[in-house]
Amino acid sequence: MKNEGLLDRILRLILGIGSFFIGFYYFDNSWQYLFYVIGLVLLVTAITGYCGIYKLFGISTVKKKSRGSKKFIPEKKETEM
Repeated sequence: MKNEGLLDRILRLILGIGSFFIGFYYFDNSWQYLFYVIGLVLLVTAITGYCGIYKLFGISTVKKKSRGSKKFIPEKKETEM
């Protein structure tokens, strides 16, 4: 079940790719691996649309679709005799 909205997924995708580049160009050794892991987690959650931490805290950024709440129901008119 997805619990990330579109904006959330786009931001995670951008931050994940950015984390890979930061780890590759600016750090060595353990810092580099840390940024790779952070980037990988962000990319996986962006692709799948599911975040385990959101699930633990009951958070969802997915917009809920309303079912039929905006249906137009015309009023009945009384006929005169």
